[in-house]
Amino acid sequence: ANDLGNKQVQVGHVLLENASPAGIDVKKRHLYLSDEDFTALFNMDKEKFEALPNWKKANAKKKHKLF
Repeated sequence: ANDLGNKQVQVGHVLLENASPAGIDVKKRHLYLSDEDFTALFNMDKEKFEALPNWKKANAKKKHKLF
């Protein structure tokens, strides 16, 4: 389960480095993406992404400037 509530933001807002909307945990910006945006960006759903080893998740987030 996700503790982010109903907060979802558009890709453009999340990708802006150091400019995340108020109340967004910058360490978990990727989780605020809609399921559709997340899948388009990472080529997998959130469940598969979370099952990856931490180093793979970190590399993927860095690639998309979400880390």
